[in-house]
Amino acid sequence: MFKSFNMSKWASRILVISGLIQSGVIKTHINFIISLYSQIIGFYMFAFVLFTIVNILNGVNFSSKKSLVPLVSTYVTSAIQIMFGWLYVSTVLSEVNQYAEIAFDKSASMSTGFIGLSVVMTLVAMVLASVHYFKKTEIIEDYL
Repeated sequence: MFKSFNMSKWASRILVISGLIQSGVIKTHINFIISLYSQIIGFYMFAFVLFTIVNILNGVNFSSKKSLVPLVSTYVTSAIQIMFGWLYVSTVLSEVNQYAEIAFDKSASMSTGFIGLSVVMTLVAMVLASVHYFKKTEIIEDYL
């Protein structure tokens, strides 16, 4: 089926798609957080989207060369991105539980779902990038 599977290119593509998804659904996040009382939630959302977009640049760097610096940079950025995603979702769930007038409706589920999707995509990209960096050969045809 595949003659070769370049893990670094796929990791880079996954990070790009994740960043583009977050850029595209920013209006969904904003429409949901305006109904919340917490003022810090907007910062969490902004920081999460910002670090997701920064990861696009990191993905391009580790795709172009096999170096430890872009990989470590991507690990750090991904860890910060995931932390802000967790803070966002935990604050959303806390507000929904605390205030009866805030419902976990379609916009809430879409917003938290897109955050979760981005986190999963980032973790998959990091696994692929790590395997690419630590493997001995470029092509893994034997495993496909």
